[in-house]
Amino acid sequence: MTWADSRYMQPFYAVPTSAESVSALPTFASHAGIIDAHWNGLAEWQLFGKYRLGASASFAHLQGDAANSPITLRHEQTTLTGWLVHRFN
Repeated sequence: MTWADSRYMQPFYAVPTSAESVSALPTFASHAGIIDAHWNGLAEWQLFGKYRLGASASFAHLQGDAANSPITLRHEQTTLTGWLVHRFN
């Protein structure tokens, strides 16, 4: 799980009253709390002594004010990453 304070939540998920006149979004105040629940996986393999191959995956579902914000379009996030490392020496 990821938790954030209100200083993080306000710029990403809040819609202030001042923006209501220039936006179609309703006013929304966000507060500190849980942003998401997620699952992470990581794997790495040693190849030929000097090389490593790796992959990671993260699947998250927004929670609380992050999920309820009118700015939020999707409640799920998937991140896939891969890498190849060469060690010099």
